[in-house]
Amino acid sequence: MLTVYICDDEEKMRKILSDEIARQILIGGHDMQTVLCTGDPEELLDMARQKQKRGIYFLDVDLKQKRSERDGFWLGREIRKFDPRGFIIYITSFRDLAFKTFQYHVEALDYIVKDDILKMLPAIRDCLQVIAKRMLEEMDAETSAAPYFTVKMADSLRHIPLAEIICFETSPRTHRILLYTESERLDFIGKLSEIEEQTGSNFIRCHRAFLVNREKIRSVDLKNNEITMQNGQICLVSRSMKPKLAEICRL
Repeated sequence: MLTVYICDDEEKMRKILSDEIARQILIGGHDMQTVLCTGDPEELLDMARQKQKRGIYFLDVDLKQKRSERDGFWLGREIRKFDPRGFIIYITSFRDLAFKTFQYHVEALDYIVKDDILKMLPAIRDCLQVIAKRMLEEMDAETSAAPYFTVKMADSLRHIPLAEIICFETSPRTHRILLYTESERLDFIGKLSEIEEQTGSNFIRCHRAFLVNREKIRSVDLKNNEITMQNGQICLVSRSMKPKLAEICRL
């Protein structure tokens, strides 16, 4: 999932941007989420550095900070230090600012002029569509090196790197599966047997209700028929799987 950040010193503009971005994410079914909407560039930098993930940044050019040099271009340059592949979109009252991004060594995806709301809103939609398309193209190019598992949730698709998945578990709800990563749990319609075929040899069907990533196993307790995963989750082991699990894990 791509995280979206908004930084604009005008509260009214922040709300317009936030509402429209949320609307376009919903309409387009994009794998994105706004995590911060602020007028403080330092707050944005603190959160983005902590997350250490590729992000989308909608940045006002004129942030009206006490320190005059801390404008949107300064912020873009700071972002590039820890997110060189992130998508930066500048929100501005000025039409031609390409020379400024060159001066600051910031590659911007687009410049959206905010004086005309009727033109600004479609521009936001276009930017998100371009980003979604690029991400799909990159995933297609990297599939062999970094395969993904695709989850359909409501009207959106989530593409989760297999390396980030801890395990799958059958849900108490009929025909539903729970997918766990370090940071979240996803609930979707599926069959564990079909998922087992898609995920490959790195995933072990240790129980009829569990499919675990062997790279995410912390410990195996065959005496108590349990596997402890890296996130602390306990997965069950069936009796029939004990010999295979012992061989795989070299116990």
